[in-house]
Amino acid sequence: MKSESYRGKSLDYLAVLPESYVPGRSYPLVILLHGFGSHMGDFAGIIPLLGVKRYIYVVPNAPLKLRLPDGRIGFGWTPPGGSAAEEFSWKAEEMLGIFIDEVVSKFAILDGNAVMIGFSQGGGMTYRCGLLRPEMFRGLVALSSVLPDLETLESRVPPIRKGNANDNCTDMTNPGRSQRIFISHGVRDELVSVGSARQARTFLERLGFLPDYREDTLGHEISNSLLEELRVWLERVLPLGTREET
Repeated sequence: MKSESYRGKSLDYLAVLPESYVPGRSYPLVILLHGFGSHMGDFAGIIPLLGVKRYIYVVPNAPLKLRLPDGRIGFGWTPPGGSAAEEFSWKAEEMLGIFIDEVVSKFAILDGNAVMIGFSQGGGMTYRCGLLRPEMFRGLVALSSVLPDLETLESRVPPIRKGNANDNCTDMTNPGRSQRIFISHGVRDELVSVGSARQARTFLERLGFLPDYREDTLGHEISNSLLEELRVWLERVLPLGTREET
Protein backbone atom coordinates (compact mmCIF):
# COMPACT_ATOMS: atom_id res chain seq x y z
CA MET A 1 0.00 0.00 0.00
CA LYS A 2 1.14 3.58 -0.59
CA SER A 3 0.52 6.70 1.47
CA GLU A 4 -0.04 10.32 0.49
CA SER A 5 -0.34 13.40 2.72
CA TYR A 6 -2.90 16.12 2.04
CA ARG A 7 -3.72 19.55 3.43
CA GLY A 8 -7.49 19.35 3.51
CA LYS A 9 -10.13 22.07 3.66
CA SER A 10 -10.51 21.64 7.42
CA LEU A 11 -8.04 18.92 8.53
CA ASP A 12 -4.68 17.66 7.33
CA TYR A 13 -4.77 13.95 6.59
CA LEU A 14 -2.86 10.90 5.45
CA ALA A 15 -4.41 8.61 2.81
CA VAL A 16 -3.17 5.03 2.51
CA LEU A 17 -4.14 3.58 -0.86
CA PRO A 18 -4.05 0.08 -2.39
CA GLU A 19 -1.01 -0.61 -4.56
CA SER A 20 -3.36 -1.15 -7.50
CA TYR A 21 -5.34 2.04 -6.79
CA VAL A 22 -7.09 3.47 -9.85
CA PRO A 23 -8.35 7.07 -9.50
CA GLY A 24 -12.12 7.30 -10.00
CA ARG A 25 -12.75 3.66 -9.14
CA SER A 26 -14.82 3.17 -6.00
CA TYR A 27 -13.18 1.40 -3.05
CA PRO A 28 -14.38 0.83 0.51
CA LEU A 29 -13.26 3.62 2.84
CA VAL A 30 -12.00 3.32 6.42
CA ILE A 31 -11.57 6.58 8.35
CA LEU A 32 -9.34 6.34 11.45
CA LEU A 33 -9.59 8.94 14.24
CA HIS A 34 -6.70 9.01 16.74
CA GLY A 35 -6.88 9.78 20.45
CA PHE A 36 -5.75 12.79 22.49
CA GLY A 37 -2.08 13.67 22.01
CA SER A 38 -1.55 11.35 19.05
CA HIS A 39 -1.30 12.21 15.34
CA MET A 40 -2.20 10.81 11.95
CA GLY A 41 1.15 9.09 11.34
CA ASP A 42 1.02 7.35 14.70
CA PHE A 43 -2.51 5.98 14.33
CA ALA A 44 -1.85 4.95 10.73
CA GLY A 45 0.52 2.38 12.25
CA ILE A 46 -2.41 0.04 12.92
CA ILE A 47 -3.26 -0.24 9.21
CA PRO A 48 -0.69 -2.97 8.37
CA LEU A 49 -1.83 -4.88 11.47
CA LEU A 50 -5.39 -4.91 10.18
CA GLY A 51 -3.98 -6.79 7.19
CA VAL A 52 -6.67 -5.77 4.69
CA LYS A 53 -5.89 -4.39 1.25
CA ARG A 54 -8.29 -2.92 -1.33
CA TYR A 55 -9.54 -0.43 1.25
CA ILE A 56 -8.70 3.25 1.21
CA TYR A 57 -7.63 4.27 4.72
CA VAL A 58 -7.73 7.95 5.64
CA VAL A 59 -6.30 9.30 8.91
CA PRO A 60 -6.72 13.00 9.79
CA ASN A 61 -4.92 15.04 12.39
CA ALA A 62 -7.36 16.33 14.99
CA PRO A 63 -7.78 20.13 14.86
CA LEU A 64 -6.29 21.07 18.26
CA LYS A 65 -2.47 21.26 18.17
CA LEU A 66 -0.80 20.37 21.46
CA ARG A 67 2.68 20.52 22.95
CA LEU A 68 3.02 17.45 25.15
CA PRO A 69 4.97 17.41 28.45
CA ASP A 70 7.89 15.61 26.79
CA GLY A 71 8.11 18.31 24.11
CA ARG A 72 6.50 16.33 21.30
CA ILE A 73 3.67 17.78 19.20
CA GLY A 74 0.35 15.97 19.24
CA PHE A 75 -3.27 16.73 18.41
CA GLY A 76 -6.61 16.49 20.15
CA TRP A 77 -10.28 16.65 19.24
CA THR A 78 -11.10 18.71 22.33
CA PRO A 79 -9.12 20.22 25.21
CA PRO A 80 -9.19 18.11 28.39
CA GLY A 81 -12.28 18.84 30.52
CA GLY A 82 -14.29 21.94 31.35
CA SER A 83 -16.87 23.94 29.43
CA ALA A 84 -14.26 24.80 26.79
CA ALA A 85 -14.09 21.11 25.85
CA GLU A 86 -17.78 20.91 24.96
CA GLU A 87 -17.69 24.23 23.13
CA PHE A 88 -14.68 23.15 21.07
CA SER A 89 -16.23 19.73 20.36
CA TRP A 90 -18.94 21.40 18.27
CA LYS A 91 -16.24 23.12 16.20
CA ALA A 92 -14.33 19.85 15.90
CA GLU A 93 -17.51 18.08 14.76
CA GLU A 94 -18.07 20.73 12.10
CA MET A 95 -14.48 20.37 10.86
CA LEU A 96 -14.73 16.58 10.83
CA GLY A 97 -17.96 16.81 8.82
CA ILE A 98 -16.24 18.99 6.21
CA PHE A 99 -13.36 16.50 6.11
CA ILE A 100 -15.72 13.54 5.62
CA ASP A 101 -17.49 15.25 2.72
CA GLU A 102 -14.12 16.10 1.17
CA VAL A 103 -12.64 12.60 1.21
CA VAL A 104 -15.91 10.95 0.16
CA SER A 105 -15.97 13.20 -2.90
CA LYS A 106 -12.22 12.97 -3.61
CA PHE A 107 -12.13 9.18 -3.55
CA ALA A 108 -15.59 8.57 -5.09
CA ILE A 109 -16.91 6.63 -2.11
CA LEU A 110 -20.38 5.16 -2.55
CA ASP A 111 -23.05 5.53 0.13
CA GLY A 112 -22.91 2.71 2.66
CA ASN A 113 -19.34 1.75 1.71
CA ALA A 114 -17.44 3.30 4.61
CA VAL A 115 -16.51 2.57 8.22
CA MET A 116 -15.20 5.00 10.82
CA ILE A 117 -12.88 3.79 13.61
CA GLY A 118 -11.96 5.92 16.61
CA PHE A 119 -9.78 5.44 19.68
CA SER A 120 -10.45 7.34 22.93
CA GLN A 121 -11.35 10.93 21.95
CA GLY A 122 -11.48 9.76 18.35
CA GLY A 123 -14.11 7.21 19.35
CA GLY A 124 -16.22 9.98 20.87
CA MET A 125 -16.04 11.84 17.56
CA THR A 126 -16.89 8.63 15.71
CA TYR A 127 -20.10 8.38 17.69
CA ARG A 128 -20.79 12.08 17.38
CA CYS A 129 -20.43 12.24 13.59
CA GLY A 130 -20.96 8.66 12.45
CA LEU A 131 -24.33 8.03 14.11
CA LEU A 132 -25.71 11.03 12.23
CA ARG A 133 -24.62 9.60 8.84
CA PRO A 134 -26.01 6.04 8.60
CA GLU A 135 -26.41 6.44 4.85
CA MET A 136 -22.63 6.77 4.48
CA PHE A 137 -21.14 4.74 7.33
CA ARG A 138 -22.07 1.09 7.24
CA GLY A 139 -20.17 0.58 10.47
CA LEU A 140 -18.67 2.48 13.41
CA VAL A 141 -15.91 1.36 15.79
CA ALA A 142 -15.33 2.89 19.23
CA LEU A 143 -12.23 1.70 21.11
CA SER A 144 -11.71 2.81 24.75
CA SER A 145 -14.16 5.64 24.19
CA VAL A 146 -16.97 7.68 25.73
CA LEU A 147 -20.28 8.25 23.97
CA PRO A 148 -20.70 12.00 24.57
CA ASP A 149 -23.70 14.06 25.68
CA LEU A 150 -26.30 11.30 25.44
CA GLU A 151 -29.39 13.49 25.70
CA THR A 152 -28.31 15.84 22.90
CA LEU A 153 -27.03 13.01 20.73
CA GLU A 154 -30.26 11.03 21.08
CA SER A 155 -32.23 13.96 19.69
CA ARG A 156 -29.91 14.10 16.65
CA VAL A 157 -29.70 10.40 15.71
CA PRO A 158 -31.93 9.73 12.68
CA PRO A 159 -35.08 7.76 13.54
CA ILE A 160 -35.43 4.11 12.59
CA ARG A 161 -36.59 3.75 9.03
CA LYS A 162 -36.69 0.93 6.52
CA GLY A 163 -35.38 0.98 2.99
CA ASN A 164 -32.20 2.95 3.69
CA ALA A 165 -28.91 2.87 1.79
CA ASN A 166 -27.45 0.08 3.89
CA ASP A 167 -30.21 -2.47 3.41
CA ASN A 168 -27.80 -4.90 1.76
CA CYS A 169 -26.16 -5.48 5.16
CA THR A 170 -29.27 -5.30 7.35
CA ASP A 171 -29.43 -7.73 10.25
CA MET A 172 -32.84 -9.35 9.78
CA THR A 173 -33.33 -9.60 13.54
CA ASN A 174 -33.31 -5.80 13.62
CA PRO A 175 -34.32 -4.51 10.16
CA GLY A 176 -34.69 -0.89 11.26
CA ARG A 177 -31.00 -0.30 12.19
CA SER A 178 -28.55 -1.55 9.58
CA GLN A 179 -25.57 0.44 10.86
CA ARG A 180 -23.14 -1.90 12.60
CA ILE A 181 -21.29 -0.79 15.74
CA PHE A 182 -18.21 -2.42 17.27
CA ILE A 183 -17.33 -1.42 20.86
CA SER A 184 -14.26 -2.60 22.76
CA HIS A 185 -12.92 -1.48 26.13
CA GLY A 186 -10.37 -2.68 28.68
CA VAL A 187 -11.58 -3.30 32.23
CA ARG A 188 -8.23 -1.94 33.51
CA ASP A 189 -8.47 1.31 31.54
CA GLU A 190 -7.22 3.97 33.93
CA LEU A 191 -8.13 6.93 31.68
CA VAL A 192 -11.63 6.05 30.49
CA SER A 193 -13.69 3.79 32.75
CA VAL A 194 -15.16 0.64 31.23
CA GLY A 195 -18.46 1.92 32.61
CA SER A 196 -18.45 4.40 29.71
CA ALA A 197 -18.54 1.55 27.21
CA ARG A 198 -21.29 -0.23 29.12
CA GLN A 199 -23.33 2.97 29.20
CA ALA A 200 -22.82 3.38 25.44
CA ARG A 201 -24.01 -0.17 24.79
CA THR A 202 -27.16 0.36 26.86
CA PHE A 203 -27.88 3.69 25.16
CA LEU A 204 -27.42 2.27 21.66
CA GLU A 205 -29.53 -0.80 22.36
CA ARG A 206 -32.33 1.45 23.57
CA LEU A 207 -32.19 3.27 20.22
CA GLY A 208 -32.49 -0.03 18.34
CA PHE A 209 -28.83 -0.79 17.52
CA LEU A 210 -27.23 -4.18 18.13
CA PRO A 211 -23.61 -3.38 19.08
CA ASP A 212 -20.85 -5.96 18.78
CA TYR A 213 -19.53 -5.48 22.29
CA ARG A 214 -16.42 -6.90 23.97
CA GLU A 215 -14.30 -6.25 27.04
CA ASP A 216 -10.72 -7.37 27.62
CA THR A 217 -8.28 -7.31 30.53
CA LEU A 218 -6.14 -4.48 29.15
CA GLY A 219 -5.86 -0.78 29.92
CA HIS A 220 -6.10 2.23 27.61
CA GLU A 221 -4.54 0.53 24.60
CA ILE A 222 -5.13 -1.45 21.42
CA SER A 223 -3.82 -5.03 21.40
CA ASN A 224 -2.88 -7.18 18.42
CA SER A 225 -5.63 -9.64 19.35
CA LEU A 226 -8.20 -6.82 19.27
CA LEU A 227 -6.96 -5.76 15.83
CA GLU A 228 -7.39 -9.35 14.62
CA GLU A 229 -11.01 -9.31 15.85
CA LEU A 230 -11.49 -5.96 14.17
CA ARG A 231 -10.03 -7.28 10.90
CA VAL A 232 -12.59 -10.10 10.84
CA TRP A 233 -15.37 -7.65 11.65
CA LEU A 234 -14.25 -5.24 8.90
CA GLU A 235 -14.13 -7.96 6.27
CA ARG A 236 -17.68 -8.92 7.22
CA VAL A 237 -19.02 -5.35 7.19
CA LEU A 238 -17.03 -4.20 4.12
CA PRO A 239 -16.79 -7.50 2.23
CA LEU A 240 -15.06 -6.12 -0.87
CA GLY A 241 -11.75 -6.08 1.03
CA THR A 242 -9.30 -8.97 0.80
CA ARG A 243 -6.64 -9.92 3.30
CA GLU A 244 -3.11 -8.78 2.60
CA GLU A 245 -0.99 -11.66 1.36
CA THR A 246 1.96 -12.58 3.55
